[in-house]
Amino acid sequence: MNLKMLRFVRKYASSLTSIASKLRSYKGELITVTAWSIAGCASGYSSTTGSI
Repeated sequence: MNLKMLRFVRKYASSLTSIASKLRSYKGELITVTAWSIAGCASGYSSTTGSI
């Protein structure tokens, strides 16, 4: 393995870890948003069925 390849791999690995950490925080936000939207839909659905 030459030095250029090693440098590329190291750069790739560091970018991967930063992407992974960003994804982790994004995933947490996404789960929260999804949970809120599901809760909102459920409450909206129950109120519409109750009024009918």
